[in-house]
Amino acid sequence: MQVDMVLLWAYAFLAAFVNGLYICCYGISFMDRYLSDKKRFEHEPISPFERFARMHRYSFISVYRKDVAKIQSMPVRIWVYMTSLGLMVYWGTVIFIVVYKSFFCGKP
Repeated sequence: MQVDMVLLWAYAFLAAFVNGLYICCYGISFMDRYLSDKKRFEHEPISPFERFARMHRYSFISVYRKDVAKIQSMPVRIWVYMTSLGLMVYWGTVIFIVVYKSFFCGKP
């Protein structure tokens, strides 16, 4: 049972990573159409770091401020919610590994 949960968590981690990579490379243009603060979303920067920051902003801030309700497309709305969940899994895992290695695997 324990191995199944670890395997499920590993698949969720990989799915979150692949989804984030897809968004940063291509999918951010879909999210820009619905969630950009600019009147013309085509003017959003194309820098990978800006895309990375917008992905997190759209996923976290939009979901928890209920800005996702303004999205008319149900698949994009579900995608934003799933991206938020995936990013929580991804960053939660990274933080857990860092804390675990820092406090429990260090030299005595």
